[in-house]
Amino acid sequence: MRFEFESDASSHLNEVLTELESVELENVEYEGPSLQNVSICASPSEKKRKWGTQDEFSLTENEENNEIETNEEMHVNSHDYAFPQEFFLKLLDIDMPLEQLSQHYFEDYKSNSADFMLTFINFALVASGCQPFVTNFDVQDVDSIPETLSQVNRSSFQKSSCAYTDYLYTSNSKEAKTVRIRFQLFLVEFISKVYVEDAFLGDSFMETTKAWIFTMTTSPWMLVRHTATTICCDIMRCLCLIVNKLSEKSNQTAEILVLRDLTSRFIDMIHDICDSVLFSRIHDIRASIRIVCVTALYDCCQLLPTYLINRNLIRHSGWGLSDAESQIRKISLKIIDYLSSHEPEKDQDFVVDFLDRFSLRIVEICRYDIDSVRSVALKTCEKLMEKISLNGKCINIVSSCIFDGKPQNRISTMRILVAHTNERYANYCEAKTATISLSKLLRREKIPLLVSSFESLFKMNALLFILEQGFESWFRDSSDHIFSRVKDDDKFVYQSQENNFYDADFIREYDMNNHRQQLIEESMHSIHTNSQLLASWEDVAKLLLYDRFDAKDTNSVLNPCIPSNAVIEFSSIYLHYFATHISKRSKKPGKRLEDEVVNQQQAMLRNLPLLLQKYRESCVSSYFFIKCVEQIPDELLYKREFHKDFSKLYKEILDIFNSTTVNFLMILCSRFFHRLAVNKVVQEDILFAIDNVYNDLAESLHEQLNAYIQRKKINKKNQLNGNDETQNLVLALNKFGCFAKEMVCLRDVNDWNIKLSEKLCEICSLEVGPIVCYSSLKVLFLLLLSDMRDRNCIFTNIFLKAAKVAKQKNGNSFLSKVFITITMLTLFLGSKANNWDINFSDDDLKLMNEEEIMEQIETFKAWSMKFKEKSSGNPSYFFSPEDTEEKELWNNLFEDWYPNRARDPGTLSHLVKGLKETADHLS
Repeated sequence: MRFEFESDASSHLNEVLTELESVELENVEYEGPSLQNVSICASPSEKKRKWGTQDEFSLTENEENNEIETNEEMHVNSHDYAFPQEFFLKLLDIDMPLEQLSQHYFEDYKSNSADFMLTFINFALVASGCQPFVTNFDVQDVDSIPETLSQVNRSSFQKSSCAYTDYLYTSNSKEAKTVRIRFQLFLVEFISKVYVEDAFLGDSFMETTKAWIFTMTTSPWMLVRHTATTICCDIMRCLCLIVNKLSEKSNQTAEILVLRDLTSRFIDMIHDICDSVLFSRIHDIRASIRIVCVTALYDCCQLLPTYLINRNLIRHSGWGLSDAESQIRKISLKIIDYLSSHEPEKDQDFVVDFLDRFSLRIVEICRYDIDSVRSVALKTCEKLMEKISLNGKCINIVSSCIFDGKPQNRISTMRILVAHTNERYANYCEAKTATISLSKLLRREKIPLLVSSFESLFKMNALLFILEQGFESWFRDSSDHIFSRVKDDDKFVYQSQENNFYDADFIREYDMNNHRQQLIEESMHSIHTNSQLLASWEDVAKLLLYDRFDAKDTNSVLNPCIPSNAVIEFSSIYLHYFATHISKRSKKPGKRLEDEVVNQQQAMLRNLPLLLQKYRESCVSSYFFIKCVEQIPDELLYKREFHKDFSKLYKEILDIFNSTTVNFLMILCSRFFHRLAVNKVVQEDILFAIDNVYNDLAESLHEQLNAYIQRKKINKKNQLNGNDETQNLVLALNKFGCFAKEMVCLRDVNDWNIKLSEKLCEICSLEVGPIVCYSSLKVLFLLLLSDMRDRNCIFTNIFLKAAKVAKQKNGNSFLSKVFITITMLTLFLGSKANNWDINFSDDDLKLMNEEEIMEQIETFKAWSMKFKEKSSGNPSYFFSPEDTEEKELWNNLFEDWYPNRARDPGTLSHLVKGLKETADHLS
């Protein structure tokens, strides 16, 4: 925003504006006039005092005595210039009551108003750092105020040695703060006295003050402008406070007409200050001056909402929302918050129009501003919901705040979304029930539904839809993942159909950041605790399982209860975190809580097989539903009374494992099978079925390896990369690898292992692509680790032979520089950590000596830098689109070996830690 520098009232100062280009006042040191040594022609060598820097802003008794001697050095009689030293000292004297101080100066004002006004104006000048000061003649010559101020300013600030930045209204010293506070309170007492004693005296004081201070607010010198604006704001606060007190008295006294007349005068003065100073300086180029103005407006609004809340104030508050200074945006929001509940009746329509106009800007602040401002904006939005309806675009933006780091912000957001959901339901019912009741409409459906059930389904689906929009927007902004966006007139619609947002890439992005997962968990907890609609795991599951809709009936009243694909997949994430929360609660003591947790876990066991069956086509939903199973305790999972549900669950997970092509789901299903295999309570038929899964996978893989080798030998030139046969082989290798990684250490070496190892070694000796070679080596390596557990080392030579062949054939490939490094380093670390008795040959030891390993590590780090350079150019991909093989290999690398998929390849400690954990776990 570009701010207006000067108002029309400062046109007489145009001749000195050009001097600002050569003197930047905020970058030069200014030392204010000393309270001890004041001279019109102050020498640079004379002692000067900074506010709150080198010396304390106070005078000892000796210094007061020296003041008499100092005044003799002045070039002009003290009758002509009045330095407000006594005024400063009395303001500093905290032992002197303000009432006594105001009474003292009130008596002076009555006896000689000219001298008091001279002291008051000189106080404003010295507070600005000006010297020399003005005389009695200058004060009374109102018509020459602009020229007089111009001369004083030029004399004070012409030389850099006479310019400073630490002055009364910016100093943080204790003395300066005392003067500022007591001066403001002094004004309240003084103005009250002069008007109560004689209104004419008050008007005379205010007219002279306004003539000088108003002109000072248009000075081209920031120090003067800031001080004068602050004094005007102080006077305005005083007037508001006095009017506030008079309003209370007017209800308790018979002199109502007199008080009303006095109140009317004060109100006119307040509006005069607003129009002449605040509404002009609120657009000043200096943020400090704008802050003073907007703070004063907020303070005065609270004191006199009836008189001050008007269109001008509302309009300027709206402009403040786009100010570059965060404090101004924050205070402007507070003003809007206050006026939304205190606006006069005559301005209600204008306020509603204003809130509707600036609602988008407010919700943008909720989402994108700094933390302290966002908190105020969200509270303001809560008030907005009482006055206006936020449109779809605003709700989409504010819904992202449910994933804010501050709990209070999440609570405010949830209140806004729940209020919007209730409003949406009310509007829908009003539109549908214009001619017929809702209960009759529901009875017309194919399967009738109660009004209460319809309301619950409608609101749950509507709220989950809003939360999903917010989650998608927040997730995209907080990660490197890029999704297409379509702009609509009233809302942003983010394409979230299958294979777009919620896909395998989404799961990869979702799992790789522990900090973000923790924030999602906290946000889901806020959703659960602040919404009665989503407080039950079973109720949300019923929404997903409800299938009594007629999809062909586009006019059905139940259509808003049908969850979209995106809502279903987001709901699966929510149910996973809900299940985690239930699991954590089970560890807390308390019989009542324990019964509640058991009931919810039983509901999970009953509903999860149905959810997996209905949504098995969605990899994301299946992934999170299976993760929910991990939160069901073994003692419940294997109970005989739930054997039927458990058998259905096992069957559904097995079907997903057999049909899926997504690596994440293969790994998750394999972990489930491993959990069953290591538990002695599981029935024999289940264990036998798991054993058959391993044998079936091994047999199928062996057949595919045979067919691939035969096909390769027939057509040596064709590498078969990219065709269906190669893709099917890689899928089979990955599926067996996922299962073997979890199960192979529980099994003894059998014939299938030996047959597979021979075929895999043969694959590596052929001219195959890097993905096939990588997948083959990975499976062979898993068999090798299983073999090392029994210290048989049957596969050691086979693996080393295959690894060396792969290195020779792919010496400069991504595979050689990354995978060989990992496998060899794992063997090296594993043999050191677990005392594996492996008879390595001389060539093997040479391949695995420390120098060779360090060289490979450096190569790996170099590739890591290449990865970072590529990913920085296009954050949607880990590698550029044309490097498809490298991208796939890189992703497989982290999915297979890195703990928590922690993608920081430049950190060697992550690599070593992951390898060490893998070796320890599988040994």
